[in-house]
Amino acid sequence: MIERHPKDLKVSPKPISEYGSVDWANEQFRFSIRVLKGQCGGHRWKGNLQVALIIKDRLLGKGYTWQAERIENWIHRLQRAHTRADSHGDEGERLH
Repeated sequence: MIERHPKDLKVSPKPISEYGSVDWANEQFRFSIRVLKGQCGGHRWKGNLQVALIIKDRLLGKGYTWQAERIENWIHRLQRAHTRADSHGDEGERLH
């Protein structure tokens, strides 16, 4: 068995936020924006929309209405972009 020295162990640069905390809510918010921009997961817009809706519902369930409302803004932005892309015959549009 190989012994490892404590300094060889990788430590996360940022501690994991406690579920339901303000830091958790802000991390969920930032993640949902990345998903809606198409920067995570590689799903089509409907898959990204589903992920964002789930996160939004979790945030609302914990009382984080500001973050949930901002996600709703981004969802509408994604839907408008998708509608424009459909009218031009494209498969989808990435938002940046």
